[in-house]
Amino acid sequence: MDAGNRIELNKMIASSTLIDKRIFDQYKEWYNQIKQKPEADVPELNITDISPFYVFQLPVINHPEDIWLYVKNPSKYSSEEAELFEHDLAIYTSGKLNYSTKDELMNELKQGFINHPFIKKIDSYLDEDGMMFGEFKETVQRTCADVPLPYRKELTKFVQNLYNWFELLFPEIYYIDVPGRRSEVLHKRSLRSNKY
Repeated sequence: MDAGNRIELNKMIASSTLIDKRIFDQYKEWYNQIKQKPEADVPELNITDISPFYVFQLPVINHPEDIWLYVKNPSKYSSEEAELFEHDLAIYTSGKLNYSTKDELMNELKQGFINHPFIKKIDSYLDEDGMMFGEFKETVQRTCADVPLPYRKELTKFVQNLYNWFELLFPEIYYIDVPGRRSEVLHKRSLRSNKY
């Protein structure tokens, strides 16, 4: 399977709807009605898609600009590394590998990232006062639909990536402040100065 196929597979997984017991039971009831009465209408099923709020929807590459290096020369990377790049390409871009310029890729990444439902939800919690790293991890954990919920320490790498993606893709909107030696705070600049 080549990189394009793997990216397409990742896109299908990312856009799929998780079927939980409640949804399964609705379909099962409808199916049983069809068996008894084949002309039964398709009922309105109450499906709430919580799929965008799973950890696997978060960036796995630390610096989004590294994706450009992969796109330019995918053969340079191991299959494990390629899987990580392809994951982020599938989640935040159209999935193509033939970008003519770095700017073209970065613009698509920016739009795909900031418009992703999980990222929008997390962004809605950010403001000028900022959010400390631990608080940010807690927010990501609360937003997750994963069952069981991931432990906060399991989210550390994802939150580091999110900090980098927000700041590197949108430096005019987000910035990181280090008020102490180790505590990073991600801030959202004043809404009056935001373009997005």
